[in-house]
Amino acid sequence: MDFLITNEKILENFTIKEIAEITNAKTFGYSHNRVIQSFLTDSRQLTDPENTLFFAWKGKRQDGHRYIQSLYEKGVRAFFTEKKVDVNEYPDAVFLSSENIIDSLQKIAAHYRQQFNFPVIAITGSNGKTIVKEWLNFILSSFYTISRSPASYNSQTGVPLSVLKTNNTHNLGIFEAGISQTGEMEKLENILKPKIGVLTNIGSAHDSGFKSLKEKAAEKMQLFKGSETFIYCSDYAVIEETPFLKNFRGSVIDWSMQRKGAYFAEIKKIPNNQLKISAAAHDDKIEVVIPFCDAASAENAIHTLYVCYTLGLWNEKKLKELFSALPQLKMRLEIREGKNNNVLIDDSYNNDLTALLIALDYAKSQRQKQLHTLILSDLTEDSQKPEIVYKEILRVLEAKEIDKFIAIGDKWSTFLKKHTEKYPFKVSVFQEVQSFLQSAEANAINDSCVLIKGARKYQFEKITSFFQKQVHRTRLEINLDNLAHNLNYFQTLVPADTKLMVMVKALGYGSGAEEISSFLEWQGIHYLAVAYTDEGINLKKQNIKLPIMVMSPDYDALESVIAYRLEPELYSFEVLNEFEKKLEDMLVYEDIPLPYPVHIKIDTGMHRLGFMPEETEKLSKRIQKKKLLKIQSVFSHLSAADNPEKKEFTRTQLSVFENACADIRKTYPHPFLMHILNSSGISFYPEKAYDMVRLGIGLYGFDSNELHYKNLKNVHALKTSVLQVKNLKKDSSIGYTGENYLRKDSKIATIAIGYADGFNRLLGNGNWQVLIKNQFCPTIGNICMDMAMVDVTNVEDVEVGDEVIVFENREAILKMASQNHTIPYEVLTSLSPRIKRVYLKE
Repeated sequence: MDFLITNEKILENFTIKEIAEITNAKTFGYSHNRVIQSFLTDSRQLTDPENTLFFAWKGKRQDGHRYIQSLYEKGVRAFFTEKKVDVNEYPDAVFLSSENIIDSLQKIAAHYRQQFNFPVIAITGSNGKTIVKEWLNFILSSFYTISRSPASYNSQTGVPLSVLKTNNTHNLGIFEAGISQTGEMEKLENILKPKIGVLTNIGSAHDSGFKSLKEKAAEKMQLFKGSETFIYCSDYAVIEETPFLKNFRGSVIDWSMQRKGAYFAEIKKIPNNQLKISAAAHDDKIEVVIPFCDAASAENAIHTLYVCYTLGLWNEKKLKELFSALPQLKMRLEIREGKNNNVLIDDSYNNDLTALLIALDYAKSQRQKQLHTLILSDLTEDSQKPEIVYKEILRVLEAKEIDKFIAIGDKWSTFLKKHTEKYPFKVSVFQEVQSFLQSAEANAINDSCVLIKGARKYQFEKITSFFQKQVHRTRLEINLDNLAHNLNYFQTLVPADTKLMVMVKALGYGSGAEEISSFLEWQGIHYLAVAYTDEGINLKKQNIKLPIMVMSPDYDALESVIAYRLEPELYSFEVLNEFEKKLEDMLVYEDIPLPYPVHIKIDTGMHRLGFMPEETEKLSKRIQKKKLLKIQSVFSHLSAADNPEKKEFTRTQLSVFENACADIRKTYPHPFLMHILNSSGISFYPEKAYDMVRLGIGLYGFDSNELHYKNLKNVHALKTSVLQVKNLKKDSSIGYTGENYLRKDSKIATIAIGYADGFNRLLGNGNWQVLIKNQFCPTIGNICMDMAMVDVTNVEDVEVGDEVIVFENREAILKMASQNHTIPYEVLTSLSPRIKRVYLKE
């Protein structure tokens, strides 16, 4: 991430010489006195080339050294490397070098942390870290000027980068810390040195790097070994049993809801879906009301409450008012389809400079729109001088090549009246949301990627509602962070130089081909594959630049394949003849680069499509002789890679494939890629990755290899809402056929999803349960085309508009597939295009 630090905001200026001393790094090249104001670990997020130090971090799959040349061409002149670099190729640049770049970054942050002495609150735990951090920020910003982690920046790189954005206007720090294995927390503790520590809870989330919950709890508590106060819920036995508590020398607030002690809290449900929390700390007592009614929110609020106690705020009159206004946090930006052919990115969760930078980076990755519009309110960094912050924002917008900037708020209005210079983007300013929505400017925004980012008090949800396309209230949520996790996980199973092709056919397995393809391109994959020409054309029209293989090109669509520079799969001499003929015809009137790239499919035993192995020599001779075509890749498909009982058959397929490729090479002297592994193939036969692998259903968290399945994450959640609630008498008829009767007096809710949406009729009559207010409710009667009925008799206060969860994890999708006598592929690809797709990203 790229955190901008201007001279007015930092506590200390860094020179290259000073950074070298802090990190014990070697230096090479030009100007060791260069001042660094920006730290960058992701080359895509460059905004301030002249003052940036780029950390060329080498991970399992990505090597930052590959981006040095392009960053140098963009103006970056300071680099931190792990590998040897020929400095003569970069005559006016300076290089620092160490064996471990992440360790060096952490040393810089630890040194920087020592420059300020205000209290730091550190939060860790299995769940709730980010919510507690944001709620603390919401409440404590009335009393302090706060530096906090943006989003959920809690990793070995996220924590140091978060600390490095602290400046001399802050007087309190709130940072979250996460770990994935033992030995990590001590490094983060050395950076943060927290005065107050909060352990939210200990659960099974992120368990893979630990032998047990006890080991994980012990590792997390290392964050607080030097803290003055440690806050946790003693109802978690695994925390109580940890030896850390016996050796901790500070104060302990071990609150409980199960046993009365010095720190005791109890909750009570009250009307309007609220909770009343009564908390005690020795003789001090307090009561607050929060606008939530679930157990997780209660736990998070109690942690927040005891931090306020530690800071001496329980007697503040404003505290109760702040707790009653605790916000519902979206936690992730949401990407959805908007009216007037716009794409909306709604990200009002964090509204500060760093959060803006993160959101802008993602907005610029949306290739399907060439125009980019930012709608931004006054920032919440009220303690900063607007003159400094807003100048920085305008500089960033220029660097990010934003096309249109709409500013809303008094501070923006005042600032832009003083600064009337011309900018390379169109600027409009409004003092309030309503005046903007009533303007011609709002209606004139079309065919653009629109980033909406506003402080809560400005009610930017009105803007989101204004621009949102009014579609079906049912929504499929796609978690892009988890999708990226799965992508990276599969990449770790094959050699680092293996290329990756991702299947985005069938609307990207129901997830939305355009958005998924754009995201995958941003992630740096090498190829996309679709089933039919129309799918590929649509991606090209959305400005996707990756090469796209078309697996089943229709004869009638071959001209379009060439016109859009798609790369066809050739699987028979008939297709080859047609494609060559079409190519020759088009060469008469169009300049087409030759040889044209094609992909050769070999039938190794599935007997669906493909050249037979005995045809490969004839095929390669013909292609070599005519020189119209270039064999980009040769591939085949494993039909039983996920079946352990078919290992011999699979190995035969692999052998046939290798022999066929060898035969082609005898008469075709040019290099080509080999690939045969699908998702299951990657899991069971990674040693046969060859040059490229093809990832499909595995991207969405499904794998038949149990070892890998547990390391993948869920991507999808299908949600709808309640349309109507009725209290019906026993023997009332429900739904079509007139054959389904209530066996007792019941409360029935009609929900906005039916078989036309992909909610199969087999799921009716009690064969599926949806989740409403955290309670399972069975279907009743047959599933209708657009609606279904569920029994909500045992759920209190069900109202029209309440959220209904159809599924929200992989296990539910697998169960639904079983209930429908099918596979997860069909469950996902059957979801109707009329269902709104919403993309979530931290």
